[in-house]
Amino acid sequence: MPDDQITLRTATLADVALLREFEQGVVAAERPLALNMRDGKVEYYDLPALIKSEQVHLLIAEQHAEPAACGYLRIDTSKPHNKSHQHGYIGFIYVNPNHRGLQLAQHIIEALIRWGKQHELSVFTLDVYNGNSAAIHVYQKLGFKPNLIEMVLET
Repeated sequence: MPDDQITLRTATLADVALLREFEQGVVAAERPLALNMRDGKVEYYDLPALIKSEQVHLLIAEQHAEPAACGYLRIDTSKPHNKSHQHGYIGFIYVNPNHRGLQLAQHIIEALIRWGKQHELSVFTLDVYNGNSAAIHVYQKLGFKPNLIEMVLET
């Protein structure tokens, strides 16, 4: 990690308001890419439940003690036809625009994968909108490969 006084810490319930702001940053970035997102305020996550869950590791990256980014890994049961019984689902990857260019998303994902490996996971998945080329580039740089494309039809 660059020596810009960046630290990673586990989120607590005291972080819910901050994480709600970050969540709205995700929604704002994804709204133009989403074919079926409803109008108005959208909340993706039950943040208190994520923070309290033993199956979730929710990290916040801070630069100079200022919250800059976040992301979580959730231990999920895999579909019966998959090789692994469980996998790590990575979500809520967000970097505050004032802190972009520091590879924070990459560092968070690497830390989440380390946590997942400590919990005996070997497969990691995430969702990304097809038009989010910057995020896709980061994920591919980390070794993720496209797998399944969701198709949407609105009538």
